[in-house]
Amino acid sequence: MCLFDTAFNEVIQAEGGLSMDPNDRGNWTSGRINVGELKGTKYGISAMSYPYLDIHNLTMRAAQEIYRKDFWEYLDLHTISKKFPRVARMMFSLGINCGNRNAVKFLQRTINVLNFQENLKIPAMRGSHWQEKILRHLGGKPLKVDGLMGARTMEALLLIPHPDAVAAGVFGEAYKHYAKGKLIYRAGWLNRLGISYLN
Repeated sequence: MCLFDTAFNEVIQAEGGLSMDPNDRGNWTSGRINVGELKGTKYGISAMSYPYLDIHNLTMRAAQEIYRKDFWEYLDLHTISKKFPRVARMMFSLGINCGNRNAVKFLQRTINVLNFQENLKIPAMRGSHWQEKILRHLGGKPLKVDGLMGARTMEALLLIPHPDAVAAGVFGEAYKHYAKGKLIYRAGWLNRLGISYLN
């Protein structure tokens, strides 16, 4: 089974079937409660994000293709997954649940935490030449946190030799994001985050 299939199965287990909760803005075509049409969410595909879809009759196969195109391929997770499989799985789930731009911002902040400090001089014996390469790549400035998976973000990420550190950083950024969300959803969000981080 390829990593996309694993990530997709994790999302489906977390998202489940059709939800028509009228108090969830994602279930409304306008993205606002009681405005527009209550079409619901199925397999994590929401009326707010896909107002033109017949959510009720959405098939698993159709949902999988949406996820492949709009999240896995859009975020270039195939490239990321070669060196950072846990990060790819987390970003896939986070892109779906928090939006692609937020998922990339979590990654960009992590890259900055691992690499950037104003006027940093790295002793040669520390073996941190990768940080020097990233600093040169970014012109001595922190990576711009713009939520866009561009060449600068990808190249900086691929220079980092510590996959577990990147995974932990993305987990921490996502945790902070979820901790500020609605209490009723927090446990489910964090459980979902833990599945892709710990497995």
